[in-house]
Amino acid sequence: LDYLVLVSDSLRKFYKKNMGNYNCKCVYIPNVIEKIPDKSSNLSSKKLISVGRLSPEKGYMDLLKVYTLLHKRHPDWTLDIVGDGVEKEKMVQYINEHNLSDFVTLHGYQKKDYIDNLLGEASIYLMTSFTESFGIVLIEAMSHGLPCIAFNSAERANELINRGENGYLIKNRNINAFVKKVEDLINSKEERKRVGKAGLKSAKNYTSEVVSKQWFDLIGKK
Repeated sequence: LDYLVLVSDSLRKFYKKNMGNYNCKCVYIPNVIEKIPDKSSNLSSKKLISVGRLSPEKGYMDLLKVYTLLHKRHPDWTLDIVGDGVEKEKMVQYINEHNLSDFVTLHGYQKKDYIDNLLGEASIYLMTSFTESFGIVLIEAMSHGLPCIAFNSAERANELINRGENGYLIKNRNINAFVKKVEDLINSKEERKRVGKAGLKSAKNYTSEVVSKQWFDLIGKK
């Protein structure tokens, strides 16, 4: 191989370190989002959202714990979760046991237009993944102008989010710290707008126009 192309810089560093005996060069080129929406969310709704596969590594049980604490202080804010997977039954049981069925909606697997509509109506995006290789939904949320909060255990989130600028990273999977940061955004629409605007600017680096140039530049070297 002349090049091995990875979708995150952390993966590039990993393979570069472990392929030291080969001439193959490791290169980071990100995946792309289809487009930047014509209109951003106005960030006025009292809606939180998360999108992803309902599997253990995505940390959705921690998301429900976060929301349970938030709901006690902000019962007018709801949570939309889009995706399907092996954790669904466990999540449904938790939602019912904590009397959250009127406030948490599990939308199941949905196509992109449906997800885009939900993102366009939401005000804050939450990611509680233990690990993420790319996290394209994070960029899609940013493309709608949503402020994003993630645990820093999701490696790719660390590359996408500049702390306090286009989103927030929570250390050590600290649920109380996560709740506190969501509350900061709930209590300040101006902060939601500031962070969301920066996120939208970041998302523009992942359009097909920008990323395809990186591919053509790489291919043109040979």
